[in-house]
Amino acid sequence: MKTQADYMRELDEIKAFNGWNDRELGALLGTSGALVSNWRTGKTQMTNKSKRRILDFFAEMAIRGKLPSSELPSRPDDIDFNRLLSIWPKLTESMRSRVVSTALELIEKSGHGTQPGGMGGDCPQSKAN
Repeated sequence: MKTQADYMRELDEIKAFNGWNDRELGALLGTSGALVSNWRTGKTQMTNKSKRRILDFFAEMAIRGKLPSSELPSRPDDIDFNRLLSIWPKLTESMRSRVVSTALELIEKSGHGTQPGGMGGDCPQSKAN
């Protein structure tokens, strides 16, 4: 199970990556910068509600491309996909459903996924079907 220090380490990485201070991070989390600071020092314990809110925040930052990435794959699409995969275990079931729904909508709008086998026409698997 993740500790409060684990949550803070990840929040601090995102904060540094985006150049935010505690006040700005707190506002994005729907709380104050003072509370973020108190979590870091251990003066205040995170509630389960706060932890869920942080997990939702991680998911939103991944979708927006505002998470640090340790690996930079060759294609921009891969960067976003790898960010999403890196936070997938942290997502709540409702957030996973939102991500999947959004992906399906984008696939539908792009015209991909309409070929036999459910994949775009340039995909080898769809040509084999």
